[in-house]
Amino acid sequence: MGLAVTPALRAAVAFFAVPAGRPWRRVCDQCGVALAYPWRSSAFLPTGRCPGCRARVAAPAGSVEVAAVAAGLVLAMSHRHGGEVAVYLWFAAVGVVLAVVDGLVRRLPNLLTGLLAAGTLGGLGLLALVDGRGAQWNRALIAGVIISGAFALVALARPGLLGWGDVKLGFSAGLVTGWVSWTAVYGGVWLAFLLAAVWALTRRRRRGDQVVLGPGLVTGALLAASLLP
Repeated sequence: MGLAVTPALRAAVAFFAVPAGRPWRRVCDQCGVALAYPWRSSAFLPTGRCPGCRARVAAPAGSVEVAAVAAGLVLAMSHRHGGEVAVYLWFAAVGVVLAVVDGLVRRLPNLLTGLLAAGTLGGLGLLALVDGRGAQWNRALIAGVIISGAFALVALARPGLLGWGDVKLGFSAGLVTGWVSWTAVYGGVWLAFLLAAVWALTRRRRRGDQVVLGPGLVTGALLAASLLP
């Protein structure tokens, strides 16, 4: 299932993975060949190469596919069931795009973080109404507000350490982990910063650089919500 959606995910990564201030990518950066979105181009095959000049288009070959399959395997091992599966699939799909875009260009586009939050909030809210799971809904909402609020304080106190995209993504991460338990909330946050630290070490992050938290936040939230009680 993860492989089936990867052309669309790779296309979304290519479209949004541009530096701040530049228009969304509609053509190859090297030769100017138009990219046929969302999946009508060989640029969105696992190789990720422009059909005109064979230059790489955004994500490295196989990276989006590996991330999508890994997310699918985590969900397959999870204790989520029923309508929850659809919500967590949504979080995983949009989360993979956000994680790859943040890893490539250090930004989390407002459109994607907004879509992720809206879909997750709406999906869990519908489950709470249909299944009478108001306590889980309240905990999820509180967790999302707490994580987002804490990230916002850091972003204000230390400009450049965390970005406002991290603040918005933190809300969605809080929702999916808070729906499960407070243990999942704590586990998701700790995993996020642990993975961000590993990323910084492997990339030799210079002092003062913004922390690339998106990949860790998505991964940590998905692992915690799927595998923790």
